[in-house]
Formats: sequence, structure tokens, C-alpha cells
Amino acid sequence: MNYSENAICAVEKLLLQIENLFVRTEELEPLTDLLFKFDQTDNALIALDDEENELAREVVEEWTASEGGFDEKVAIDVLRQAIANQKDKIDSLFILKPFSLVWLNEETEETTEIYRVDDDNLVIENDLMKNLDADLNAFWEKLNNDIK
Repeated sequence: MNYSENAICAVEKLLLQIENLFVRTEELEPLTDLLFKFDQTDNALIALDDEENELAREVVEEWTASEGGFDEKVAIDVLRQAIANQKDKIDSLFILKPFSLVWLNEETEETTEIYRVDDDNLVIENDLMKNLDADLNAFWEKLNNDIK
């Protein structure tokens, strides 16, 4: 899906602000999550630490300027795209691993894990898991037939 370059650029600016906060120091920052939420009154995407202290904010005008108003799913998809564009920088943030990037809804409840940074584990998104059962069954059936 193609998202507005302005929205992706604004989110990438926010990610850059976060990157600048977590430069290499004597100790790793002991965060468990980076939280994201959208403040519709300010049209701002806000990044928070795991104690909900604001780390950075960036205005994304078009998210509320669209006909239907703010769409959380679109915002999460744009954030995922911007993170994918900055994956190497996000993975190398000087924060104790593992940590997650998580979306908060209007009530400040965690609703979606957007991305996980973990040196030891690979996290597979739900989209990749959709047809996993069918693929594994086909693989085992083919393997079983080859053995006979």
C-alpha cells in the first residue's frame, strides 16, 4: 500500500528524534517499550517511554485532514513503513534488548505491537503466519510421499 510521502517523512523525523535520544553512552537505557500514540487535538504523533513520559512528537497534519478523520490502522501502517525504512537504526538503538515499539489507543491502552527488537528471537507477524498450517501440512504430505 502506498502512503503519503509527507506522513512517512514526518514519522521518520520522529524516529530520528528518538534515535538521537538513545546514542551510545556508558550504560544501556533500561526501557522495555517505546510507545506511540496520536494526539488528534495537536495532530501530533507522540513517542513515549515505558513510563509514558514524552520523548518526542511530530505533527502529521494529513491524518486528521482526511475525509474520514483519523484512521488508527493507517497510522499504524505508516509507522510500520517508516520503521521498515529505518530498521537498521531502530535495531541498533542503545537500549537494553529486548524492547518493543507499541501503539497506544486514545485511552492509552496498548493495542498493537508494531515491532520488536530482540537479538535472540525472531518475531513473525500475523500476516506471515496466515497460511502456515496449510504450508506445513503440504510440506509434511510431500515429505511423507517422498519417503514411501
